Order: sequence, then C-alpha cells, then structure tokens
Amino acid sequence: MRTANEEANKAGNLYKVDIPDEYVPKMLDWDKPLLQQSKEVQEALAKLGIKTDKDKLKQFDDSLLDALLNDANKPLPKQPINPTGEDIYNKFVQGNPQITSQKLNEVGIKGIRYLDEGSRGKEKGTSNFVVFDPKDVKILEKNSKPVSRKDIIEEQVNNLK
Repeated sequence: MRTANEEANKAGNLYKVDIPDEYVPKMLDWDKPLLQQSKEVQEALAKLGIKTDKDKLKQFDDSLLDALLNDANKPLPKQPINPTGEDIYNKFVQGNPQITSQKLNEVGIKGIRYLDEGSRGKEKGTSNFVVFDPKDVKILEKNSKPVSRKDIIEEQVNNLK
C-alpha cells in the first residue's frame, strides 16, 4: 500500500519557481498563433524553418473576406500557415516531447507559456510555465513547501542513484 506522499510523487510535483524576466519573452505561447508570438520566439522558430509570411496571410484574409461578401465562387489563394504554439510543439514531438523541448531550447526558446484554467477563454489572465531546463530557474517551493538549496542538491543526488 502506498502512502499519500508516495502517490503524490508518482503523479509528479508542482514547483513554484522564479523565472528570470529576460526568459519570459523567449517562451512559446501555447495559445497564440505564430504571428502573435514574441519577436524572440519568431526568430528562434525561423531557425527551424517555421515562419509565415505576414503579407501573404493578409492577402488570404482579404480574399476570403471578399469571397464571403461578394463572390463565394471566387478561388482563394493558398492559405499560409500561422500555427499556434500548441500546433508548433506537436508538429515536432514525433512521439518524444523531450527531444522537442531540447530542440526548441537549443534555438533559444526557454519553455512554454499557457493560460491557466481560470484564464482560458478570456483575453487576459494568468499563465503557467513549463521550463525546458530546470537550471534556468530558481526553485522556491515544491508541492507548496519552501525548498532550500540543500534540498535541491539532495534530490538531484537521490535521482542519480
């Protein structure tokens, strides 16, 4: 029989961390399309060949509006891609999120930002973050309990065993 603490460890841990301010614009926003991602994220994704043409997207939108308002039989140009952060991440996963996260981290994306449960469906709100490299953050709490540097080192040593 498992104790409640063993069950919590099996399900994972919830950490409260301090993320450096300069990392926040380098987070892939799960909910936003590519053209609404930060400049830093767009530049990082371009290194992987993921980019979109703002002018072509505008031409498509204008053509679609014209077809809807005037002539529904009018052919539309091919729609340029403008995937969300979720689409971008899942396109790379190929069954292994660790490789995807590593690849994104290597081009300068520090993690993922997504709206928390209470903020979904609203224009603004609070976000949760997934950080690709734990060395990039300072851990403040683990499962709502304060964490010291000594605790972190002991946990890392135990994980190596």
